[in-house]
Amino acid sequence: MLKTRKMNLSIRKLRPESDLCIGKRLSLAILGCFFAFLSSVAQTQLSGMVTDSLETPVAYANLIVQAATDGTVLGGTITGEDGRFKVEVEQPAPYVLEASYMGYQTTTIQVDAKEKTTDLHITLSEDNEELETVVIASTGRAIEHKIDRLVFNVSQTVTGSTGTANDALKSTPGIQVGEDKLEMVGKGEVRVLVNDKMVRLSGEELHMYLNSIPADNIERIEVIAAPPSKYEAEGNSGLINIVLKKARQDSWSNTIRSNYRQGTYPAFGVGDAFLFHKDRLELSASLDATKGYRRGMNDLHLYYDQEVWKEPIITKNNLDNISGKLNLDYRLTDRATVGVLYNGSLRDNSNSDHVNTKIYDTDQLQIGDIQSFGTQQNPVRSHAVGAYYDQKLDSIGRKLSLNLDYFGYENRQDRSSQTISNYQDHQDVQIRNVNDQYIDNYGISLDMEHPLPWATLSYGGKLLFTQNRNRLMEVMKAEDDADEREQRNYFKYREDVQALYADIVKNFGEQWTVKAGLRFENTVTEGISTDEEDFKRHYAKWFPSVFVNYKAGENHNFNLSYSRRIERPGFWALNPARWYINAISYTEGNPFLQPTFTDNVELKHVFKNKLTSTLFVTQNNQASDQIPSVNKETNQQIYSMANYYDLTTYGIREGFEFSPTRWWKSTSQSTLSYSAGDYKEDFAYLGKMNGGLSFQFYTNHNFYLNPQKTWQLEATYTYNSPRKILMYELRQQSALDLGIRALFLNEKLQASLTFNDVFKGKNSVVTTYTNDVKQVYGNYYDTRNVNLSLTYKFGNENLKSKQREAQNRDIQNRAD
Repeated sequence: MLKTRKMNLSIRKLRPESDLCIGKRLSLAILGCFFAFLSSVAQTQLSGMVTDSLETPVAYANLIVQAATDGTVLGGTITGEDGRFKVEVEQPAPYVLEASYMGYQTTTIQVDAKEKTTDLHITLSEDNEELETVVIASTGRAIEHKIDRLVFNVSQTVTGSTGTANDALKSTPGIQVGEDKLEMVGKGEVRVLVNDKMVRLSGEELHMYLNSIPADNIERIEVIAAPPSKYEAEGNSGLINIVLKKARQDSWSNTIRSNYRQGTYPAFGVGDAFLFHKDRLELSASLDATKGYRRGMNDLHLYYDQEVWKEPIITKNNLDNISGKLNLDYRLTDRATVGVLYNGSLRDNSNSDHVNTKIYDTDQLQIGDIQSFGTQQNPVRSHAVGAYYDQKLDSIGRKLSLNLDYFGYENRQDRSSQTISNYQDHQDVQIRNVNDQYIDNYGISLDMEHPLPWATLSYGGKLLFTQNRNRLMEVMKAEDDADEREQRNYFKYREDVQALYADIVKNFGEQWTVKAGLRFENTVTEGISTDEEDFKRHYAKWFPSVFVNYKAGENHNFNLSYSRRIERPGFWALNPARWYINAISYTEGNPFLQPTFTDNVELKHVFKNKLTSTLFVTQNNQASDQIPSVNKETNQQIYSMANYYDLTTYGIREGFEFSPTRWWKSTSQSTLSYSAGDYKEDFAYLGKMNGGLSFQFYTNHNFYLNPQKTWQLEATYTYNSPRKILMYELRQQSALDLGIRALFLNEKLQASLTFNDVFKGKNSVVTTYTNDVKQVYGNYYDTRNVNLSLTYKFGNENLKSKQREAQNRDIQNRAD
C-alpha cells in the first residue's frame, strides 16, 4: 500500500437533483436498475470534488484509487478545472482514494462496500510544517507554484497589501512596474486580467486604472508566464490575473480602511468593502476614494556636436479618484448560477509641469535657456459591466458558461503650454492640444468544461468588438505669427476578433500530466484618419500551448511549457496625430503598426515546494516600441512608434522559500538573462543592437515579533543590474521597502506602516544614441514615500443556513 499522510478531510453528500415528471422518473428508474446491475458485475464509478480548506475547487489534482486490502493501484485520473473527478474501476470496494496536489498535503479516504461511491468531497490542506502550532489566517504562504502559474498571496505581506494594485504588483516576484509599462523580468510587457477578465488598456492608461484598485481588495495575484489556450492570446510575455476577495459561505463582513501616503506631496484614501454570502446569494461591493498629488521628475540631457542641452522636467500629478465595484451572484438551482458585475471609476489625472532648458557650449558656458510652463485638465471615466450564466450539466463535472461583457473608457485631455525662449532665433510659442478618446468594447464568450473517462476537455469561443475614437485639436501661435495655426484630426479604429479554443488534460499514471491546447483567432481591423490614408487589415493565426508535468516522487516536480502569444498595438500608439509636450518636443503614433508575435518556452523544477529552478526562452518577432530621435536643424525631440526589431531572450530563474525559524519566513528569487536581436531592414540606421547579460534579484523576509503572530515586520529588497537592450543602456536600480503590521481588538483592527524605496534607488537612468546625438534620460516618480494604513473588519461568519451541511461551517472556518 502506498504511504499516506494524516490529513484534515471531510466527506459530504451533494444535494439530490430536482424531481422529474412521473414518466421520466419511471423510465430512468428502470434504466438505472439495469445499469446498476451491469456495474455490479463490471465496473464501479467513483466521482466527486476536491477543494481546499476555503472550499475553492482544486484543478488538476491527482487522484489514485487503490484496493484497500493490498494497496494495488486500480486506476487514476485528475480533477477538472471545477475540481470534479470521475474514475471507473473493475474491482469491488473497499477502496482507498488518494488525492494530491503540489503545495497541499496528500489526503487519503477509504470508501467501504456499503458506502456511496459518488458525490465524494475531499478537502486538501496546505502543506505547512507548522500545523502543530497556532494557525492564524495571516500566516499562510506568500508564494505558491502551480502547473501553469505563480501565485502571490497579497494578504500575506505587509508592503504588498497597502496602497493600490500597482503597489501590490511592485511586491510581486518577477514583475517590474513602470509608469507606462508592466513587465515580466527577463521577458517583456504583459497584459492584465481582473477576475479572469481582460483589461482593455495598456501603457500609461493601464497604470492609472490599476491605481484605482486598493491593494486590500486583492486576494492574490497570479503570474501566468505561458497561459493556456482558454485565455486570450493577447499579451506577448504572459498574463497577470488579479483576483479580488470574495465572501466565505454563510458569512458577511465589512471592512473600513484608510490610508495616508507622504511623498513629496501628501495623499489620503478611504474606502469600504462589504461581502455577503448566504444560501444562494453572494454579494461583494466596495467604494473607494483618493485625494492628493504625486511628484514626477524627468531629467533629459542632449549632447550635440557643439552644445549640451539640459532639460529638467518637474510635474505635479493629481491623484484624485473615486471607484466602485459591485458583484452579485445568485444560485438559481444546485446546478445553475447567474451573476452580474460592475466596476467603475472617475479619475482626475490633471497635472502641471515646468521645463527649464539650459543650453551650454563645449566650454560648459551657458549660452541660452528655454522655459516651458504647462497645465493639463484630464478627467477619465471607465465603466465595466458584465453578466454570466453557469450551468452544470451533470454530476461528473460538465459545465457550460456564458459571459457577456462591456467596457467603456473616456479620456479627455486638454493641455496648454507656453514656451519662452532666450536662445538664438527660437521664438516664444503658445500651444494648446485637445485629445478626446472614447473606447467601447463588447464581448461574448461561451465555454464548456467536459470531463471524459480518459481525460478532461474544455473548449469554447469568444467574439470581441472594439471601437476607438479620437478627436484631436492642435492650436499653435508663434511670436511672429499674426494668427493662430489650427489643425484638427479625427481618428477612428475598429477591431473585431473571433476566437475558438480547445484544451485537453490527461493524466498518465501517477506521475505524468499533460495539458495541450490550441487557440484560433481571426482579427479584422480598420482605421480612418483625416491625416493619413485609411486602412483595412485581416490576419488569422493559430496559438498552440503545451504543458507537461512530471512528479518524480514527493520532493521533485518537473514542468515543461510552451505557448505562442500576440501583442496588438495600443490604441494610443495607432493615432497618427502629434501631441506636444512643449514647442520642442512631441509624440506621435503610427496607424500602420503591426502586432508582435511571441514564443515562450519554460522548463521548471520544484524541489520540496521550496526551491524552484526555471530555464526560459522568449522570442519576439516584429516587435514595436517608441523610438526617440532628434532633429539637429530644429532641435526638436520626436518620439514615434514603429515595428523595428526582433529579440530573443534566454534566462534562468531561481526561487527559494526558507523558514529558518517559526518566526522568520523568507522568499527570494533571482533571474539571470541574456538578450540578443536585430533591427528590421528599414531601421539599420540605428546601428548595432545592444544586448548582453542582466541580473535581477528579489528577496522578502517576514518576522513575527510575538508568539501570537499579531506583530509582523517585513523587509523587501529588489535589485536590477545595469543592462543593454535594443538602443538603450540602463543604469542599475535597487529598492529597499520596510513595513510593520500589528493586529488589535481580536485581530479586527489592522495597522500598517511602510517605508518604500528607503534609499531612493528606483530612479532610472537610460542612455541612447539616435542621429549621432547622445541622449540621457533620468526618471524619478516619487517612489520614496511613507504609507500609514488602518483597516477595521467586522461581521458574522456563522450565519444560520437552511442547509444541513452548513451546520458545522463555524468549525471549518476555525480550522481554516
